Amino acid sequence: MENQIAVVTGGAQGIGLAVARLLIQKGVLVASWDIDPGNKDAMADLGSNAMAVDCKINDLATVEAAYARTCEAFGVPSILINSAGIPGRMRTWMLMTLRLGNKSLMSISTALSM
Repeated sequence: MENQIAVVTGGAQGIGLAVARLLIQKGVLVASWDIDPGNKDAMADLGSNAMAVDCKINDLATVEAAYARTCEAFGVPSILINSAGIPGRMRTWMLMTLRLGNKSLMSISTALSM
C-alpha cells in the first residue's frame, strides 16, 4: 500500500482517525476530509504523510474543493474510506465514486488487510 493516496472522510476522530493511523503505518498518504475543528491537530499528530482538509461531505462545492486540494498536495487518491457520520443525501458520495472510479476504490477490510 506504500505511496498510495487515501481520502478518509471523518478522519478527525473515532473510526476515521483509527483508519487514518493504520493507513499511515502502511506508508499511505492520507487526506482527512472533515469539518471537525480538531482535524488539523489530529493530522499534524500523524506526521507529514497526513493532511487535514476542511470538507463538509454533503456540500458538493466543498467536496470538489477538497478533491482539488488533495490532488494538488498528494496526487489522485486511490483509496476512499467513507467514515463521516452525516446522514441524508448520497449525491456527494456518488460524485466521489464517479471521480475516483470503481477500480480505485478499496473497502476498509481490503485496505487494512494489505
